[in-house]
Amino acid sequence: MGVSTYRAFKKLKQRLPESAKREDLFDPNQELYLYLKATADSHVFIKNRDIPHLASTCKTPLEALDLAIAFEKDSVVFYHDDEKIVPEHLGRMRLIPLIDEEISHIFGLSHKKRKNWK
Repeated sequence: MGVSTYRAFKKLKQRLPESAKREDLFDPNQELYLYLKATADSHVFIKNRDIPHLASTCKTPLEALDLAIAFEKDSVVFYHDDEKIVPEHLGRMRLIPLIDEEISHIFGLSHKKRKNWK
């Protein structure tokens, strides 16, 4: 997670209503928890917790860019899924800037890829 994304999440947490900070949200079968956990666990850098090793598998700058793009795409999917689940009163609309930021990262990385490795 980038520094700007981390700051955005801190701001989101500060703006949450007190009712959203409770641990006892109604999810009797833990379906919401299990869904979010499965989505997060499938993220490129969660599946591969040894980041230095993962980076070392990239033999070329192009492979490194592809890995970074995959990370950003996974982030967009995760945040987009959160957007579908988070109720409006708990800040759904505040996820949109995070999604937009991740998409801008994909555009930037894709531009570098096209520019340097046609």
